This record gives sequence, C-alpha cells and structure tokens, in this order.
Amino acid sequence: MQKPVVHLNGSGREALIKKYVDVLNALNVAIKEMDENCPNARDYYPLGEDAYPKARNEWEAHIGALVQMRNYVNDLFDAVYD
Repeated sequence: MQKPVVHLNGSGREALIKKYVDVLNALNVAIKEMDENCPNARDYYPLGEDAYPKARNEWEAHIGALVQMRNYVNDLFDAVYD
C-alpha cells in the first residue's frame, strides 16, 4: 500500500486528516445503512428458494467491500496521523 508523506510541498497534515476523517465518516454511514436495510426474504421467495440466499450473499459482499475501503482509508489516516 502506498501511503502519503507529509512534507512542505504537499498537503498539510491537518488537511489530510480532515479528508480521511470525512471519508471514514461517510463510509461508516454507508455501512450502517446497508446493514440496517438488508434484503428481506419476502421480496425474493417468488423467484425460488435460492434467490434470497443469493441476494443476501451479494449484499454482504458489497458491505464487505465498504469495510475493506474503510480499512484502507483508516490505514491512510494512520500514516499521516502518526
């Protein structure tokens, strides 16, 4: 992972921290909303018994991608915060 370096010609530490905190806050909201609004089995049963598990697995995979993104941004935050 390529992490930023705080130096005189680059973005200031505070600017980078603010940017990463803003992104982390947005990702936390997105993850929370996804978690609270997961697929409902009643919306899938007409499609057959495999439809809901597939939809749920897809949903969880997308939440997982958001969590991975949050971890990535958190690593960037840690790099400039130290």
